[in-house]
Amino acid sequence: MVLGLDPTPQDLWQITVTVYVCANYQYAGYGVYIGQFYVGGMLYADDIIRVCHSVTAMQKMLDICSQLAQLLDFSFNTVKSVALRIGPRYKYECSPLFLNGSALSYEYL
Repeated sequence: MVLGLDPTPQDLWQITVTVYVCANYQYAGYGVYIGQFYVGGMLYADDIIRVCHSVTAMQKMLDICSQLAQLLDFSFNTVKSVALRIGPRYKYECSPLFLNGSALSYEYL
Protein backbone atom coordinates (compact mmCIF):
# COMPACT_ATOMS: atom_id res chain seq x y z
CA MET A 1 0.00 0.00 0.00
CA VAL A 2 1.33 3.41 -0.89
CA LEU A 3 0.26 6.21 1.40
CA GLY A 4 0.49 9.91 0.78
CA LEU A 5 1.99 12.27 3.31
CA ASP A 6 -1.34 12.62 5.11
CA PRO A 7 -3.02 9.20 5.52
CA THR A 8 -6.80 9.21 5.75
CA PRO A 9 -8.67 7.35 8.50
CA GLN A 10 -9.52 4.67 5.90
CA ASP A 11 -5.79 4.23 5.14
CA LEU A 12 -5.10 3.76 8.85
CA TRP A 13 -8.01 1.32 9.17
CA GLN A 14 -6.74 -0.78 6.26
CA ILE A 15 -3.23 -0.85 7.68
CA THR A 16 -4.53 -1.88 11.10
CA VAL A 17 -6.71 -4.69 9.75
CA THR A 18 -3.98 -5.94 7.38
CA VAL A 19 -1.31 -5.99 10.08
CA TYR A 20 -3.64 -7.67 12.59
CA VAL A 21 -4.82 -10.38 10.21
CA CYS A 22 -1.43 -11.11 8.64
CA ALA A 23 0.27 -11.20 12.05
CA ASN A 24 -2.30 -13.75 13.20
CA TYR A 25 -1.75 -15.81 10.05
CA GLN A 26 2.00 -15.81 10.41
CA TYR A 27 1.84 -16.58 14.14
CA ALA A 28 -0.54 -19.48 13.45
CA GLY A 29 1.71 -20.80 10.65
CA TYR A 30 -0.64 -20.10 7.73
CA GLY A 31 0.17 -18.37 4.47
CA VAL A 32 3.23 -19.02 2.31
CA TYR A 33 6.82 -17.89 1.95
CA ILE A 34 7.97 -16.61 -1.41
CA GLY A 35 11.71 -16.75 -1.07
CA GLN A 36 12.39 -15.23 2.34
CA PHE A 37 9.23 -13.10 2.38
CA TYR A 38 6.06 -14.14 4.18
CA VAL A 39 2.82 -13.62 2.26
CA GLY A 40 -0.44 -14.34 4.06
CA GLY A 41 -2.58 -11.85 2.28
CA MET A 42 -2.73 -8.69 0.25
CA LEU A 43 -5.11 -5.79 0.46
CA TYR A 44 -6.04 -3.25 -2.20
CA ALA A 45 -8.93 -0.82 -1.62
CA ASP A 46 -11.76 -3.11 -0.48
CA ASP A 47 -10.32 -6.31 -2.01
CA ILE A 48 -8.49 -8.91 0.06
CA ILE A 49 -6.40 -11.78 -1.30
CA ARG A 50 -5.47 -14.70 0.95
CA VAL A 51 -2.64 -17.02 -0.11
CA CYS A 52 -2.28 -20.51 1.28
CA HIS A 53 -0.88 -23.96 0.50
CA SER A 54 -3.86 -26.12 1.51
CA VAL A 55 -7.64 -26.03 1.82
CA THR A 56 -7.42 -26.82 5.55
CA ALA A 57 -5.07 -23.92 6.23
CA MET A 58 -7.18 -21.62 4.04
CA GLN A 59 -10.28 -22.47 6.09
CA LYS A 60 -8.38 -21.58 9.25
CA MET A 61 -7.34 -18.26 7.67
CA LEU A 62 -10.98 -17.57 6.76
CA ASP A 63 -11.96 -18.38 10.35
CA ILE A 64 -9.53 -15.69 11.53
CA CYS A 65 -11.19 -13.24 9.12
CA SER A 66 -14.64 -14.20 10.43
CA GLN A 67 -13.51 -13.73 14.03
CA LEU A 68 -12.06 -10.31 13.21
CA ALA A 69 -15.27 -9.27 11.45
CA GLN A 70 -17.31 -10.30 14.48
CA LEU A 71 -14.92 -8.52 16.85
CA LEU A 72 -14.99 -5.27 14.85
CA ASP A 73 -18.68 -5.52 13.91
CA PHE A 74 -18.42 -5.72 10.13
CA SER A 75 -19.12 -8.44 7.58
CA PHE A 76 -17.70 -9.76 4.34
CA ASN A 77 -19.81 -9.92 1.19
CA THR A 78 -19.75 -13.67 0.67
CA VAL A 79 -21.73 -13.38 -2.59
CA LYS A 80 -18.75 -11.60 -4.19
CA SER A 81 -16.13 -13.73 -2.41
CA VAL A 82 -14.61 -16.72 -4.23
CA ALA A 83 -11.85 -19.25 -3.73
CA LEU A 84 -9.36 -19.56 -6.58
CA ARG A 85 -7.55 -22.85 -7.16
CA ILE A 86 -4.34 -22.98 -9.16
CA GLY A 87 -2.16 -25.95 -10.05
CA PRO A 88 -2.27 -29.41 -11.60
CA ARG A 89 -5.02 -30.67 -9.26
CA TYR A 90 -7.34 -27.70 -9.70
CA LYS A 91 -10.08 -29.80 -11.35
CA TYR A 92 -10.45 -32.25 -8.46
CA GLU A 93 -13.27 -31.72 -6.01
CA CYS A 94 -12.24 -30.55 -2.58
CA SER A 95 -13.84 -29.52 0.69
CA PRO A 96 -16.00 -26.40 0.72
CA LEU A 97 -14.64 -23.20 2.25
CA PHE A 98 -16.80 -21.10 4.56
CA LEU A 99 -16.62 -17.41 5.43
CA ASN A 100 -19.01 -16.08 8.06
CA GLY A 101 -20.93 -19.37 7.81
CA SER A 102 -21.53 -19.10 4.04
CA ALA A 103 -19.92 -21.45 1.52
CA LEU A 104 -17.66 -19.81 -1.05
CA SER A 105 -17.77 -20.76 -4.71
CA TYR A 106 -14.63 -22.01 -6.43
CA GLU A 107 -13.02 -20.51 -9.53
CA TYR A 108 -10.38 -22.45 -11.43
CA LEU A 109 -7.29 -21.57 -13.47
